[in-house]
Amino acid sequence: MLTAVGIDANDGIWPVAVYEVEEESNSTWYNFLLKLGEMLRVDNGEGFCFISDGENGVEDALEALMCRAEIRICAQTVYERMKAKFPSNILWQLFWGACRSTNATEFYRHLDEIKVLDERCYEWLMESKWERWALHCMPAWAKCTHVTNKMGKKFFFWMHEYFAQSITRRMEAIVNNAIEAAREMNVEATEGQVMHVLENGISRVSVDIKKQCCDCGSWQLSGIPCAHASKCILNVGREVDDFVDPLLTKDRYLSTYAVMMQLLPEEKCWPSSKFESILPPQNANTPDLTIHKAKNSELCCSKVKQVSVVMSLYLIQPCGLSEYL
Repeated sequence: MLTAVGIDANDGIWPVAVYEVEEESNSTWYNFLLKLGEMLRVDNGEGFCFISDGENGVEDALEALMCRAEIRICAQTVYERMKAKFPSNILWQLFWGACRSTNATEFYRHLDEIKVLDERCYEWLMESKWERWALHCMPAWAKCTHVTNKMGKKFFFWMHEYFAQSITRRMEAIVNNAIEAAREMNVEATEGQVMHVLENGISRVSVDIKKQCCDCGSWQLSGIPCAHASKCILNVGREVDDFVDPLLTKDRYLSTYAVMMQLLPEEKCWPSSKFESILPPQNANTPDLTIHKAKNSELCCSKVKQVSVVMSLYLIQPCGLSEYL
């Protein structure tokens, strides 16, 4: 079963599509993404951010059909491969520190520490398409800080077991945590629109309220003011809630579920049919993705920088769920 889920404005799981197949392969992913694009009216993935494990043909299918999308690799997948090659707890911890860093400086600092401990591991990570799993490389328009496709795997597990799980994380709680952390900070100086925040009496971070950006990178990526930004916003007498990205507002959240699906009647109430039961699609020959890529090469010349509609889709693989939950 191939599944695509999105993230709603409350950082919760939003089911998009389920595709039942005999096996996960290049051709089934291609057919699934082709149908998904038609359903969502996606123009070569423009304005979408996909996170997948990159295995069994999903990455090739994404690059062929969603050439303008932001294509990310699940950091958990990279971590599992790294564990098999470099069995060291210290290296693993440094990897997650680098992966979740919200700015390039912090990212490279962790990688430098890895290089000192194990140069082979460092070189392996440098060749692992790190731009696709490092959080600081996530486009700011996506307003997403997820580095794994665990949400997709949890959704699959929920479907498999037929019971609901509580997976929401309240935006209000995140804002309140940022405000609480801001109490320990001080606004040191102001230069025009830029304000400088002193953290722990040592770190100096610059915040631009007008551009809604902070040196730490968290505000741009998540769309929610970080502790540094919260301190500056409160310092000028404004409310932190006013600076949350529109994609995460209550109105946008409600619009996600504005169109309701009609409930299906119980199976015993279904009308009888003379047709045979519907079976999963037959495996077809793998399409020539190289030809398809060449056909769309003119459309893939540059990444989209400005978008009006954003949805992060998490494409999952139905195996090994227990180690992710």
